[in-house]
Amino acid sequence: MIFLAIIIMVLFVPIAVGLALFIIVPDWFQENRNSVIIGIGIADFLLFAAIVLLLFGV
Repeated sequence: MIFLAIIIMVLFVPIAVGLALFIIVPDWFQENRNSVIIGIGIADFLLFAAIVLLLFGV
């Protein structure tokens, strides 16, 4: 059960980074919003793929 909680926390890391960028550098974030959203999506997908590989040992 704790492993599942760790997985969920890891998947929220890119979202937390995006939120931190929004708070710390709002001007830059507004200018680069599309690339930030795409980057967060790619990072989240890669983390999810890594977790699936770890769980199923492909």
